[in-house]
Amino acid sequence: NKNLGQKIDSYDVVIRMNDGPVIGYENDVGRRTTYRLFYPESVFSDPLHYDPKTIAVFIVFKRHDLKWLSDLLSGHNIITTNVFWKKPAMKMIYKPNQIRILDPFIIKTTAYELLRFPRKYPRLG
Repeated sequence: NKNLGQKIDSYDVVIRMNDGPVIGYENDVGRRTTYRLFYPESVFSDPLHYDPKTIAVFIVFKRHDLKWLSDLLSGHNIITTNVFWKKPAMKMIYKPNQIRILDPFIIKTTAYELLRFPRKYPRLG
């Protein structure tokens, strides 16, 4: 589907995932982003993509994700990057007041209750 940008922009809320670009694709995907869902490996780090009207929603999958965000926002060096499936962003384009953290309970409930993902428990042997 192409040229849906105007239709997408007509909605009250536009939610985008990860680092899917808007710039250069406005005719197809619109110009607006209300919420941008992201995790360490998927957030924009190029200031070209900064939108002051966007709320960036951080999705936590592991404790290292929170450490990454904390280090990034407090100006500390990010030392441990080998716990991520690809190198995470080393700078944040969003201002701290634009960032929200999605409650991990929502992810867990969605996975196990709505999507019926199998629960895996550790076993011996």
